[in-house]
Amino acid sequence: MENKRSKLLIGVIVVLIAGLIASIVMIYDLTEKVENLQASFSNQLSSINASVNSIYSNVDEALKKQASIVSGVEENKGNLNEADLTVPVSIKVVPKAISEDTKLSVEIGDKNYPLSKSNATEYSATVNVPLFNMEEAVLLIESKGETKTELLENVYITDMWYSYLPMINHADFSGSSGYTNGSYTLNGTIHINCDESAKMDKRGFEKISLEASVNGKKVWEQDGTDAFNKNDGEIPLTKGFEMKQTDKLTVDVVAADGAGIIHRYTAHSSGPVGSKLDEMIESVYAGDVLHYPDGTQVFK
Repeated sequence: MENKRSKLLIGVIVVLIAGLIASIVMIYDLTEKVENLQASFSNQLSSINASVNSIYSNVDEALKKQASIVSGVEENKGNLNEADLTVPVSIKVVPKAISEDTKLSVEIGDKNYPLSKSNATEYSATVNVPLFNMEEAVLLIESKGETKTELLENVYITDMWYSYLPMINHADFSGSSGYTNGSYTLNGTIHINCDESAKMDKRGFEKISLEASVNGKKVWEQDGTDAFNKNDGEIPLTKGFEMKQTDKLTVDVVAADGAGIIHRYTAHSSGPVGSKLDEMIESVYAGDVLHYPDGTQVFK
């Protein structure tokens, strides 16, 4: 009798274990299906959102076109005029309505440029826009004693220097540095990353040098053009600078491009921590600071 009970108990346990395993398998299968459904739902929701955004965008564009006072705008840029650092921008406009007294002009900042009628439906003008212009172009249409204005969103005349000038994307110093007996020594390499490609005039840097200043006063300069060209943008730097513990040293990359614009990028800057200059903070400042040939900073 006892053996029968034991066998029965074992059988029940086996059945329960088998049922548990089957349940786990079913739960795993259901979990996988739920996850697949959630993923499918997310994909469908993303697709719906994209479609809705596209509809909104198309409607917004259609409303803009309907409300616009022009039916067409075309803009083309020429080569940089290095003599006055301006870019000739050709602007063509087709107004929706034209009458005998219709006059068109483009306003850029505080300057107004009239457009002449080039054919029955089109008005045009070529405007010499300063390379560093930051003003948008606004169209003015005068007709029957009324003046209507519209921002010419398709006329891109700001940030034009990115298309005409090379840029220093990044510059930094790697190596050792330390302060001993009144001299702060740098022993390493200045790494320079430049963008000289995809420019409209294919203008690059003509001269690159390193310049060191202590407390804002220039104390040293070295031409690095040959080293930059030979070493794929790297200029060796081994130099000691006589300084006090309270002084600040900066090492700049200074580059002159074909248009005469001076580019300055701080590759290394050191300042004292407490009274120990051998524990200097080193920092790299992002940004290619532009200067006119006379040294005046372009953007202040």
